[in-house]
Amino acid sequence: MLAKKYRLPIQTVLGKSGATSKNSLFTVKVFPNTLPHCRFGVIISKKVAALATERNCLRRTIFSACEGFLKNNGSKDILIIAAPFAAKAEAEDLKMQIHKILAHII
Repeated sequence: MLAKKYRLPIQTVLGKSGATSKNSLFTVKVFPNTLPHCRFGVIISKKVAALATERNCLRRTIFSACEGFLKNNGSKDILIIAAPFAAKAEAEDLKMQIHKILAHII
């Protein structure tokens, strides 16, 4: 799990527009921030995973994949929104897709 200073409060970016990138499992939005480090937020709706335990497991997997992008990426807020297929994917596939999309957008 990411440290609290690296987690993005979702309320801070709702309604803002930023750079967007999509793939089959995720939509990633990037916003500028004034902090010296990146922050990551994850949104997983009940349409993706009905049970809270499934959503939390998926959220932890996504956060662990984001740990490699904390350093040397400037000051950005990155919001990751999971698509319904993300709940059915394997953890390694999720991490690979996150690495691809974050490398493309950052």
